[in-house]
Amino acid sequence: MQIRPARPQDQAAIAQIIARPFVLFLCRYGQNKMAEIKIIW
Repeated sequence: MQIRPARPQDQAAIAQIIARPFVLFLCRYGQNKMAEIKIIW
């Protein structure tokens, strides 16, 4: 098996796969924080 540098498309796809869980977590975390702020105010 030959190891070759990833093409830009591959790097973008890998970055999206890696980043998606973090983005979902941040979205949920942000929504929870907004809910807390609404409850406080």
